Amino acid sequence: MLLGIVAGWCMASWFDVAQGNNLLRNASFEDEADSKILNEAKYWKMGSPDEHGDYWGSASRERWRGKDGDFVGAVRGIWANQGHYGGMWQEVEAIAGHTYQFSGWFFCDAEWVARTQEVKLEFWSEDHQTLLSTETATIPECDMDWELVTLQATAPESAAWIRVVINVNNTGAMGALQFDKLLLVQVDE
Repeated sequence: MLLGIVAGWCMASWFDVAQGNNLLRNASFEDEADSKILNEAKYWKMGSPDEHGDYWGSASRERWRGKDGDFVGAVRGIWANQGHYGGMWQEVEAIAGHTYQFSGWFFCDAEWVARTQEVKLEFWSEDHQTLLSTETATIPECDMDWELVTLQATAPESAAWIRVVINVNNTGAMGALQFDKLLLVQVDE
């Protein structure tokens, strides 16, 4: 019995270290927005509960094939009748001169196509008016298998906010891009 408790504690401790101090909230989309609309995710919708995240176009929270839990973030094809584009963003405070790393798992349906599918780390000024720098990684064609995408960037001088953006444009008629188990950490002290 003691061995099981120690093993469980070690696994929990390892998980905490592996996750680092995730700066993103509701990073696996398990919590619905304050609107109580199933397809809106808390912290990924403006005003739920603050102004530091939102979604647009055909982006939604879905109960599909979660990598971690039951829900995923998704950008759907034209079939969703929400246009041929979509995305989600969330921002947290940043410290100029420090380095941040994003990682997330992405899954594409077999029939999914999009001209643009990318993750961006954007650094913004204190007043949210000036985009100071952007680092971008293309999300690969992740046909029918979860694939890990990582991206790292250093906050420039005057940066006060770092924003994780998942951006998709010119989608096809069918399928969806799904994402789950997102992580944003500061990698230097």
